[in-house]
Amino acid sequence: MRIMKQSFAIVLLSACFAVSEARGSAIVVSFASDGSDCTGSFAIGPVTWYLVALLDGGPTGSGITGAEFRQTGTPEGWFLNAVASPSSIINVGSPITPNGAWIGFPSCQTGSFVLLYTVSGFAPTQVTNHCLNIEAHAFPSNPQFTCPLFTLCDAPVFTRICVPGRSGIIGGDGCDGCTVVGVESKSWSEVKALYTN
Repeated sequence: MRIMKQSFAIVLLSACFAVSEARGSAIVVSFASDGSDCTGSFAIGPVTWYLVALLDGGPTGSGITGAEFRQTGTPEGWFLNAVASPSSIINVGSPITPNGAWIGFPSCQTGSFVLLYTVSGFAPTQVTNHCLNIEAHAFPSNPQFTCPLFTLCDAPVFTRICVPGRSGIIGGDGCDGCTVVGVESKSWSEVKALYTN
């Protein structure tokens, strides 16, 4: 039994390393629907930006079936609504609320990017160097995954993987320019402890 636990822990650790190598995959705030523009400027009036999944090889190379996250940093007093991708079938919560959202698709979503939400509304004020950030859902569906995450296309398991969030900047190039918010990785001792009992 102990050998089986050790073998499983080694396989799990290998999977963790494989996930950490998929650095191009992320959830991003973008001012273009394909996730290609992380800076935008708005005068007082209508505003729109997009929350996009970028898929770049590694575990997400075969696509995703969902995402769980929240977007923080919405300017105070702005009137906004987040509309889920028309391709989605399940949408629980809203990514621009303090708790966050979970979005699911009826089939595997592939390609280099997947539109998750369109955020639009009205800005009664103008802001500069203002960051919009991607963070973990406030109440993750699995407490072992306190991170922005994707679910993969491996039904019926639908494996969750943590991905970094990439900030968008309104009215400037602040926030260290399209900051990537890292994902906290588990140490070997934490992984090993899961299988030694």
